[in-house]
Amino acid sequence: MPAPFEIHTRAQQRAYFHPVRLKILNFLVHERLTVSQTAARLRVHPANITHHFRVLRRAGLIRLAEKRDLGRVVEKYYEAVAQLFDVRPADGSVRHIGREVLSLLRNDLAGNAERLQPDDSDRLVGFLVSARIGAERYADFARQLAALAKEFDALADEDGSSYALTLGLYPQRLDYGPIGHYELKRSRKAARSARSLSRKG
Repeated sequence: MPAPFEIHTRAQQRAYFHPVRLKILNFLVHERLTVSQTAARLRVHPANITHHFRVLRRAGLIRLAEKRDLGRVVEKYYEAVAQLFDVRPADGSVRHIGREVLSLLRNDLAGNAERLQPDDSDRLVGFLVSARIGAERYADFARQLAALAKEFDALADEDGSSYALTLGLYPQRLDYGPIGHYELKRSRKAARSARSLSRKG
């Protein structure tokens, strides 16, 4: 496993915690791309992401990897400086980093919720639980979650579908009353409908 790039400064954090720039980084982690090629994948005009490339480059998260002289134009290919990124701000250097983290998780969940199949045929499971724990147990659960995330990140089924695992351990300051856990599943009707469509295809 390659060593992660550690994000320390406020400029690096501002560059990193942005939904468009996270997508750009994800592309550039896997291959070298030009601004135009990246824009095509995002289905936007190159002018819409030029600024994001500048921000990422100034923050040191991406670099110019190659120039190709095609005669009338020079193509610039960029790559991410690492395959993994860890946010490790210096003590006292960041305000509201927790809000940044939870906002990122919220935006990803909301964006994917909008893209779910209308017939409830998508497979998903969700849990929301709350407990009173001390610092020692908090640290223990944080280690377990980190290990689970690492295990999930290492999975690679060639014939599988893309799934996201969102984990969060954070202060619960909303009062929902007694919370058990909610496990979200497809209805039997939706599952039968999905199987029927699969057979017809």
